[in-house]
Amino acid sequence: MMFKAIVGYCESPANQAMIITHVLSVITKLSYSNRRNCSIGTHLTEFQNHIQDLNDCGHQATEPWVKSTLCASVKHTEFTAMIDMFLNDSTMTSATMISQ
Repeated sequence: MMFKAIVGYCESPANQAMIITHVLSVITKLSYSNRRNCSIGTHLTEFQNHIQDLNDCGHQATEPWVKSTLCASVKHTEFTAMIDMFLNDSTMTSATMISQ
């Protein structure tokens, strides 16, 4: 009985809206720069996990939004040219960007 109540709360529209708002806030604050103490791989994995959290809550992020948010989150000087190339190439998807 208690488990059913917990699942009901977690799947409620109000709780999912709260989770979506929180994850969107975290994604917009996510930044990879010269001063960040992690690798680019760690940053990209964290970004992908947050996008998956949004998808799990039923908030399907659009590809242009994911692409622009990902590019905005990488502020490291080593990746400036690559980010500019990604932003100018309309055929480039966020999945391709992450793999490259």
